[in-house]
Amino acid sequence: MCEAPLWPGAGAEVNPRVARAIAMSTGLLMHSLAMNHPFVDGNERVAAMSAELFLAVSDHELDAADEALVEVTLALARGEVSAEALAIWIRQRGRLRER
Repeated sequence: MCEAPLWPGAGAEVNPRVARAIAMSTGLLMHSLAMNHPFVDGNERVAAMSAELFLAVSDHELDAADEALVEVTLALARGEVSAEALAIWIRQRGRLRER
């Protein structure tokens, strides 16, 4: 049985369903860490870095300025951004990593 690779090479497009799943998983991870406060301090930083790490191990990265990530993370922590809205934000700014 021969299957197409899940992650195409640089410059190729990712299956839209896979892109949505990665964005939603990243958004849920980030939302959970920012909103559930598992640590005494640094929950927002952990949420943002965990999201970037999750994207990296999925061969993706955010095409957004650090300031934009800080802004959306703080809005998330204030309860102004839902997990679904965050997933859309991530999907709009996500891309395959250059190898």
